[in-house]
Amino acid sequence: MQVQVLRIYPLGRTSRGHNTLIEVSNNGISQQTHTLQPHGLGGDGVPAVTDQLGALMDAAADAMILIDPNGLVTRFNHMAECLFGYVATEVIGQNVSVLMPAAVAKEHNHYLQRYLTTGQPSIIGKGREVLGQHRTGRQLPIHLSVGEFKHGKDHGFVGILRDVSERHAHDEAVQRNLGEHFALFENTPTAILITDVEAVRHTANASFETLFGYTNEEIHTLGFREIINRVVFVEDCAAAAALFGKILEFGTGAACILRFQKRDGGIFRGRLFVGATLDNHGKVRQVISKAVDLSALDTAESEIGELRARLAHVNRLGTLGEKV
Repeated sequence: MQVQVLRIYPLGRTSRGHNTLIEVSNNGISQQTHTLQPHGLGGDGVPAVTDQLGALMDAAADAMILIDPNGLVTRFNHMAECLFGYVATEVIGQNVSVLMPAAVAKEHNHYLQRYLTTGQPSIIGKGREVLGQHRTGRQLPIHLSVGEFKHGKDHGFVGILRDVSERHAHDEAVQRNLGEHFALFENTPTAILITDVEAVRHTANASFETLFGYTNEEIHTLGFREIINRVVFVEDCAAAAALFGKILEFGTGAACILRFQKRDGGIFRGRLFVGATLDNHGKVRQVISKAVDLSALDTAESEIGELRARLAHVNRLGTLGEKV
């Protein structure tokens, strides 16, 4: 007896690029020429599938679960056993809600009954992230895709599940690193301006705001050249522009000493350091500029010079006294 397809949903990836892991058609499973011999829906809730489907499910890289319209588990593959910590015989015949936290289980039963009553799907044919529950009670973030199958009196749903705990851990680690880097950027005593070349966005840290007198909100509204014209002394703007041009062209760091100007008109000598971050193609993605105020160094060098002059004068007076 040939299997007639009444409904099929995308569940995985095929050579044609469709998201279909299982395709039940008049030719069998997964576009192969196997014909399924349905056995009907027995008292134990086993759907009309052959051992071919069981072998296919156990060979799958993802957890796969089949349920009937009442939500009772009829198939539970090997990867599902690994994911939830149950063996198949413990779960088959149980409501699939045993694999969910209580709050999620309540929602699932509601969605299933609503679909059976109205025919309006909420997740069937789609994929989304849900919470599952391991045998130990530990909650699992899971990506779930659901499809429906029908043949005569046989009716059920197939779920494909993938544990995304590792991805969540990676995302959390990235967020922590971003937070640490932002804290370092924001609290460093050196004035820093980061320019996103592609989006032409500018971000200044607190030291930049303090040194030059412009707020981060004001910096966001300015073009890159306008920022240079505002914070670099007019006679040194050409040198600064040439430095940035070199960075954009070659992506290598450089530095120079020039005069900066503050919002209040004050001028000071400083060192400009410019570096870049590159994308995977070696193109400049961000330009990082650091401005170091050399005023204190200039003052210290001037004071040291004056002290040396005084000491030299004292030494000369001492030498004259010895001669007298």
